[in-house]
Amino acid sequence: MLHEDWSSDIDLDLARPVSAVSAAVQNLIRVGKETIQSSEDAIFVQDMPVALKRVENASGLLESAAQLMQNGGNEAFCSLQFIFTCMKEVIFSFLFCVF
Repeated sequence: MLHEDWSSDIDLDLARPVSAVSAAVQNLIRVGKETIQSSEDAIFVQDMPVALKRVENASGLLESAAQLMQNGGNEAFCSLQFIFTCMKEVIFSFLFCVF
């Protein structure tokens, strides 16, 4: 959808979707930390903080890429597309650790 909007020269405002992703990530991190506190699984307790940090970092990269895209044109779009791909991979990695 973003690619279609961008290539049709629509003034694409990423603030709302990126904000929604950021809020979801913050909620995911909060719940993850709460789950760590109540878990008796030593491997989970050991591995989960790393997974949470990866998700948080990816969210920050997404926010940065969105800002660049707003200011930088098609080159920044490529960066954003890459970050979305990375974000998806990190979230799937996180979910794999949880389940």
